Amino acid sequence: MRNIFISMLAVAMMSGTASAYTTTKSETLKVWFDPVTLVADGTTVTKMTVYENDHLNYSAFNMAFIVPKGIHIAMVKKGRDLVEDIDLTARAAATHSIACNMLADGETIKVIADSSMLDDFYPDDEDGNPMDALYTIGLTADPDMEDGTYTVQMLDIKFVLATADACVPIEQPVLGTFTITGGVVTAIDEVECDTAEDEPYYDLFGRIVNGTPAPGIYIHNGRKVAVK
Repeated sequence: MRNIFISMLAVAMMSGTASAYTTTKSETLKVWFDPVTLVADGTTVTKMTVYENDHLNYSAFNMAFIVPKGIHIAMVKKGRDLVEDIDLTARAAATHSIACNMLADGETIKVIADSSMLDDFYPDDEDGNPMDALYTIGLTADPDMEDGTYTVQMLDIKFVLATADACVPIEQPVLGTFTITGGVVTAIDEVECDTAEDEPYYDLFGRIVNGTPAPGIYIHNGRKVAVK
């Protein structure tokens, strides 16, 4: 798993004990990811891009995604090894590395990146153009997944400075959507709802809807519903 346990140890060491270092809730740290559409055939790889923006420069980060069962990290051949399909963008220094793995629950993807020399991530690309994209991860979807739009959570987000102090976003989990196509079509494609229920509704960008949702298409209980 591309030295993921070494990366975990490195980030844990930089995070430090509760008494040694500080973790601050930051109003300026913004982290998000693109909604993606995956083909449920077990082989087609879809790249999801994750972004970060702040006035501070960080040297390491970790986060987790809660995804629907049936989503997997794609594997690619690098040298002699078959490894997880995850890559840092041009913002990374030469000493940066990134690793990910799917936990045994089949729903949690852990991502960890750090630098052996505590180098900061650049705020731009090689040509000096400002850049928010941080890394990409390749994903596949099983053929038995149901077509539809699913809510995905990004949580446990922490960005670590070279000093070992860390920042977390004020608002987490960060919500997004995965849309599955080419899979199992259920008898009911959309559920019509006349009134809102106790569980929250989200728009198609993963944003929570306050109060009674206006007529339209929403995500509710992980499924696409039509509110009239």
